[in-house]
Amino acid sequence: MFAARPDVAELRKFLSVAPDARLQAALATSDLRFLGVYGYTLEVPGAPRGDTLPENSVLVIPGTSDDGDAELNERARSYAKAYNVLLARHLANKP
Repeated sequence: MFAARPDVAELRKFLSVAPDARLQAALATSDLRFLGVYGYTLEVPGAPRGDTLPENSVLVIPGTSDDGDAELNERARSYAKAYNVLLARHLANKP
């Protein structure tokens, strides 16, 4: 049996933390970056539309790529969307 690629293992580990728990940990350190997913281009699903996000305001989920595991990339995309929606709500309610 083949060993898992390190990037796939890192992606699986990243996805094992619930989006709301990851957001709470990020907020505790004042990390307000949205999550991005690499495919053919960088996607930031669930981020507020119409906003241009500075490059340093996106944390790319490790292990995502256009040539990676399609199922894991789709899970990462859904994860990023859930996280980003929560973050956008938090930012909208911030004074």
